[in-house]
Order: sequence, then C-alpha cells, then structure tokens
Amino acid sequence: MLRKLVSISIIAVVTGLVFNLGLAEGKEAETITGEKEIKAGKTLIVGCIPCDDVSLAYRELQPLLKFLSKATGMKFKLYLTKSSDELRGKIARNEIDFVYIDPYGYIKLSDKYGIYAIVTASKPKSGASYKGIIIVRKDSGIDKIDDLKGKRIKFGPRDSSAKYFAPVVLLKEHGIGAGDLGKVIYGGDCDEISFSVYVKEVDAGAICDYSFPKKTGSAEKIREYKIETVIEPDELKIIGSTISIPNWPVASCRHTDKDIADKVRQILVNLNEKNPDDMEILKRLHLKGFETASDKDYDGMRELADKFGMPY
Repeated sequence: MLRKLVSISIIAVVTGLVFNLGLAEGKEAETITGEKEIKAGKTLIVGCIPCDDVSLAYRELQPLLKFLSKATGMKFKLYLTKSSDELRGKIARNEIDFVYIDPYGYIKLSDKYGIYAIVTASKPKSGASYKGIIIVRKDSGIDKIDDLKGKRIKFGPRDSSAKYFAPVVLLKEHGIGAGDLGKVIYGGDCDEISFSVYVKEVDAGAICDYSFPKKTGSAEKIREYKIETVIEPDELKIIGSTISIPNWPVASCRHTDKDIADKVRQILVNLNEKNPDDMEILKRLHLKGFETASDKDYDGMRELADKFGMPY
C-alpha cells in the first residue's frame, strides 16, 4: 500500500539529513562504556537509516526501544538519519552504540568500523531473508529482464540491498550494466518507486518483494504527479526476482560493552509473536521476531560484491 507522505515540516527535516528523536542538541554523543555506567542507568543510542520516511520509522521502532529500556534498566534512544555519511561519522566517533541497518549498508560499515551483527530481523513469510523484485507496467511490452536494455529504471538508494544491490547483480547476471540502460534514477522507497513505474516516469523499478502494491495509494502522491488516479496493482507485474539476501541486522558497535550486546541479543531473540505484548512490538516492525546472527551470515553478499564490482 502506498503510504501517505509526511508533512512538509517532516520532509524538510529529512532533506536536512538528520531527524534526531528524543535527543537534546549536543547530547546524543554521551555514550560511554563500563560497569559503573551500566549500573547507573546508561544511555544507549540506536542508529538507523530508515527505508521509509523518518516519522514512520519512529512509530515502528520506538515501542521496541521502550521495551529494551524497561527490560535492561538502561535508556535506549533512537537516532534516525537519511544520510549514510552522517551515520558513518557518528559510528566512527563512537557516538552510536547499536545500529539497525540494511544489509548492504551493514557490509559497508562492518569491516571498516568494526560493527558486528548480533541478530537479524525475521519476516512473517520469508523469515530471515528476502528478495528484490523488478516491476513494470503490464502494458509496457517488457516481459523479461533482457528486455530492460535501453529502458528507464528506478532503483532505491545506493545503500539498499533489495532496491539496489541485488537488482544490479541480477541485471549484471543478464549482461546488463548501467551503460546498457536508457536512464537510471536512484532514490525513493518501494511505494515511490512503484508509483514512478505506474505513472510511466520510468519503465521499470526495483523494490522489496514484500512491497508489491496491493491497494490504492495516497492522495498526496497523486497531487504531486498532477493526475487523478491511483495505482491499480493489476496494471503492474513482476518480471524478475533477485537472489535471497539476509534480512536487516541489529549490529553492535565496536566500543559497546559486550555484556550489554549479549543482553540485547537475548532479549530480542526471546521476543515471541504468541505473547500479546511482544506481538504488538513485532507487529509495528512487520516482523515475526529476531534470530541470532553473526557477521559471517553476510559473507555471501561480500562475495557477490567482489564478483560484480559492487563497492563496500
């Protein structure tokens, strides 16, 4: 379903790169480790680059952080940004303690900054992995990946696994590079990319497999494109699916106390969708739970990146 765009004020914050929630100016960096601070009610910062708008990400993640605060006796605060450079800088300065991040973004950060996966998200249908898909209009005359040569395509941000990394790998497997395409656009969430395909701004789009449009979309996006219609899912089709990729990890940063990281891992793995309280938290995240993970779970993506010349 196409989600409603956030208000102009929120959009302005997003374009300003950082949406810092619950953190006073100049205070978000106050993260130190040590047994004394743990006992005293330590503050831990969880960083995230959301794939949707920041207000939606806040609504999805904040209940989980409140739960972690209650379960650990420490205070978990959320730091959201649309800028990978901003997040990278804060990790380098030890100003972030945990990261919830797209897997391609994860492998870009793990070797250089020492973050390591402790759990991975698990979806209701696909579990701890998911795929990207390539969508087109049914009336486009495009029926297979090979037909994309010379066509306009929209990918997601360049840190996205399902909307950039895996689809680019898929195209390269078919002998299609950026130079073989008519036009390439980067950026946007799955809803925005789907809408771009629907209104024929582009011929094809790369989105997450679980985001294929099912219902009509938002009036705000319709007004933005100055048309009087909404997406009809029957007018779109899938012409290709990528390899399976591991789901989003929660990663601990190198300076974070290992005992705290282990505690957070155990709490997240123990979330149970059959427990009513846990279910509400997981429902907000569109997950059925979390599974124990390690850095090695993402080696397959590193191998593909090396094979196809994808930077990380």
